[in-house]
Amino acid sequence: MKKTKQLTFSKKIQQICKSRFSNGPKQVIDDMIQLSFNIMTTPMFMTRFPRTRYYLDETMTAEVRRYEHDPQAWQLLQDLVLDFFKAINDAEPFTDVIGSLYDEYLGEVLGQFLTPSDVADALAEFQVIFMEQPAEKQIIGDTCGCGAGSLILAMLRSIMRHHGEDTMQHLEVVAMDLDPNLVRMCSVQIVMSALVHGIPLNGFIAHCGNTLTDYAPKEGQKSTLALAWHPMMSKMDYFEAGPEAAAMQKIMKRFSSEEESKGIQA
Repeated sequence: MKKTKQLTFSKKIQQICKSRFSNGPKQVIDDMIQLSFNIMTTPMFMTRFPRTRYYLDETMTAEVRRYEHDPQAWQLLQDLVLDFFKAINDAEPFTDVIGSLYDEYLGEVLGQFLTPSDVADALAEFQVIFMEQPAEKQIIGDTCGCGAGSLILAMLRSIMRHHGEDTMQHLEVVAMDLDPNLVRMCSVQIVMSALVHGIPLNGFIAHCGNTLTDYAPKEGQKSTLALAWHPMMSKMDYFEAGPEAAAMQKIMKRFSSEEESKGIQA
């Protein structure tokens, strides 16, 4: 039997870039995020917590048809999504698992830099040490544009470290960016982390627009609301829910088993 080589995350991206349908590494990552967002916003995922309410602007979802005539590239793209979800599952809750990779390919080529995780962590720690433990609804966000969600994720991690998981039920996250790809990326990183780690926030709201001018659209102007998600339940209720918790564990177990058993040729 011929041995196959297990490809790393970045190697899979490079392999997809060899496809004649690829437009380079940025497009591959954007396609991966789009497919991840499409999956996450299905009712199967969004309603993992009972009584969940959510709204989705349908223009934020789109079929990824670029690789339909290249089965190998399409399979690798699906593998990237599984890798992404598994990385979220394996990492500390609210970890920016994709921001550094996105920046690796975009940096000097496109001049689009994201906040480094160490800088985001330092800023979050500085803010949280002066913050009282939230006992009622509190809104957090990034007024300069959410990007991949680096600063918001660091803030969530720091609050949970200092004040515990129960505090997270009081936090409503508001994210906004002019780039819809970054809105999708931020949404997946925050909401998917909350789902797989069983940590319901008070809510998550994402806007696609200009943070300086579009938060309050003028009369007749199209709403910027891209996604709104409210779990509406406590963490203890989640683990007592039975079928909901079991379904998510089954999904993540499948991700893990596929990752361990799959061999892909270089």
